Amino acid sequence: MQGSVLTALTRASQFAALLTFLLPTGAAQAASITDFMVMTVCTDAAGALQTAMAPIDPGCRSRRKLLPGEPAPYRLTTFSAANDVCANRQGVVVRHNMPVVVNGVTRIVSYDDHIPRSGCRLSGEQLSYGASIQGTDGLFGFILGDDGPTGQINFESPPICRAFPASARRFSRGWVIGPVNLPSPGGSGFVAMPAVLGIGDPGVVLSRPCPQGGPLALTTWTMDRMIFTGGLTLDALVSDHFSRANLVGTGPGAAQQMERTYWTTEFGLTRWEKWARADWTGGGTPVPALGRAAWATPTCSPPHGMAMTGDQQPGALRTQGEWSQIMRDARTGQQFTWFLLDCRDYSNIDRTAQSAPPAVPARYLPWWKG
Repeated sequence: MQGSVLTALTRASQFAALLTFLLPTGAAQAASITDFMVMTVCTDAAGALQTAMAPIDPGCRSRRKLLPGEPAPYRLTTFSAANDVCANRQGVVVRHNMPVVVNGVTRIVSYDDHIPRSGCRLSGEQLSYGASIQGTDGLFGFILGDDGPTGQINFESPPICRAFPASARRFSRGWVIGPVNLPSPGGSGFVAMPAVLGIGDPGVVLSRPCPQGGPLALTTWTMDRMIFTGGLTLDALVSDHFSRANLVGTGPGAAQQMERTYWTTEFGLTRWEKWARADWTGGGTPVPALGRAAWATPTCSPPHGMAMTGDQQPGALRTQGEWSQIMRDARTGQQFTWFLLDCRDYSNIDRTAQSAPPAVPARYLPWWKG
């Protein structure tokens, strides 16, 4: 992440001003964001987990959230491309969204694993691929950091870091997902926060001085009904996180990349998308060509459209030959086309019970440091 932030405001007043950009619309609050971050499980009359059953199944009579330390009674998996020879379109990426408590601090961990496919079924050793570490505070849900094949990254919030430099709270609003109190269906909102990408082990990052300044990053969100790839229709929090915001935090400004996540009360983090502006060059291939390739071999159903903010005015979603959308900035008159480049939809349910939740790797523990 590169760029600049407002310089006319003091640090304290800048942070306070950014909170005013939170503009939810809609009626009464519908739910807490924590309900949309953890997997829901089915239980019997005594409250015990029912294995080989998902909350969408007709036989699921009683539901609650997965508890810390409990084995997941099913797993979320991706879809292969639409032209796959297997009718079930079984993907090879497996996800669990589960709460983990360390020293009294709760985080939600989205574990990603790879399992080889034998024919049209998953078969073989489950190989760890990485994880996303999420949390909440009094105002927002957020992603603290990610672990993957290329290493660990942390989403730092410079203003919070200055107040809590040795605490994982410095990672608490560098990647906002949405408000803790979600809007009712059809409601939406947005916020811009200073954000800096911290590369490496979070424990090492915690030992470094706080980053100075930090560009604004925009998050928009919408509560809507979403048709997922396998045909499931679920209420979803659709969250768009842009790499930048304009100087007043009301639009994506110079941002050229955006990641969209879909969160459901049934499964937690249920779908992920990668979007890029037409003039982004980081993919090595022109973005329109990447967009057409993604549309030609889709692993997902059509995406949700981008939300409107104070200055962001989206056009209609194009769904033939590509998934793209024109975004116009009402302040400047500039407009750019954004393309969907990649997608993982985890709503392909595999009802294989897990023996026990994985142990939290030691390198993750700094994300729980109070």
